[in-house]
Amino acid sequence: MKCCSLLVAMAAACIALMGCSAAHRVDAPSIHLMEAAGYPVLTSVADTSHQLTVQTTIVLGAASGSDCSIAGKVFSLQPPANAASQWTMTSPSVQGWQVADTASQLRTEWTAFVAQLAERRRAGCFRAGWTTASLQQAIADAIPVPADEALVLRYGFSGEGIANLQPGMVLQVERSVLGERRGRRELQSLQADYEVIAADDGVRLKQVRAETLHMRERPDEIFVLDKLTQSATHLRLLLQNLTPGTSVQRPPILLMGNEDAVLQRVSASVEAHGCDAAKSVAGVECLTFREAVSLLVAVKVNRKPVTFALGTTLGAALDAQRIDPATTTLRRLLSNGRVATVIFPQTRDGVSRIVLQGGDEIVGTKLSK
Repeated sequence: MKCCSLLVAMAAACIALMGCSAAHRVDAPSIHLMEAAGYPVLTSVADTSHQLTVQTTIVLGAASGSDCSIAGKVFSLQPPANAASQWTMTSPSVQGWQVADTASQLRTEWTAFVAQLAERRRAGCFRAGWTTASLQQAIADAIPVPADEALVLRYGFSGEGIANLQPGMVLQVERSVLGERRGRRELQSLQADYEVIAADDGVRLKQVRAETLHMRERPDEIFVLDKLTQSATHLRLLLQNLTPGTSVQRPPILLMGNEDAVLQRVSASVEAHGCDAAKSVAGVECLTFREAVSLLVAVKVNRKPVTFALGTTLGAALDAQRIDPATTTLRRLLSNGRVATVIFPQTRDGVSRIVLQGGDEIVGTKLSK
């Protein structure tokens, strides 16, 4: 009897931790890749009307404050009328994203919406535990999203060289060094990967891999980056790029602080003048890398962990892993911990429309050689 009770208790604990049952893997509404006039949109919203906007209810907790609504040209958010936890988000529908003016305003309007979301959070509109990033991701998960702009809405990443580090990303730091192997000198690399995870009012870095090659050299910005950044809740990465107005390559820079708005304000100066421009700004620390820095996402391919560059399409990942698109299933981890199946045309064109996100799980059959 004791044995039986123990097994029941273990099973209950296992289910609670979401680690033993396959049922938890598809417990959210499926996300469909839909096209209208050739413009692909990812949506889990069952919208069969021809309206240009759609209202989506999102569980964000009871509102706390008298002015918590956000009204924008493209995106609006309305708090619950009472003590309920469901907020109402108004955004373009699948049909609405076909309107050229709406699509062209997406980045500008989403940036403005997220800035107002941060203001409402600081004003106490949302319960403790929500960060601007987690609110942003919860909303992006729920509304219809243009497939080619999915990273902009979920991570605020436009591919233009600056990124606020958010949960789901992986930061890879690598330095090439001249080492010795079997009596011969060769170019080797020191490397570490850091997962960006949610913590307190922002994010922190968690080292998930390090490669030292048994060398004496152990640069702090490679091997203890998690400790160097532990006092900050917001991290903004300026990837290697040309210094504005010049042909000079600027090295990667990491801005650290506790207010995303402050980091955003100082970015332009740091981009032009380096970390010296941040010395006089209170609450901001700045780190210049001597290494190559890459932004990645961690996914699973047939249950094995793999990292890909942020912005990699499902099609490119399948090519790299030699997997047949016709056999492929994609499961997407949402910000609330639930998992949804992504439904798409299992063709070369279909898989090229979907951009990978952190936590994605790919299952498919290997192509024969």
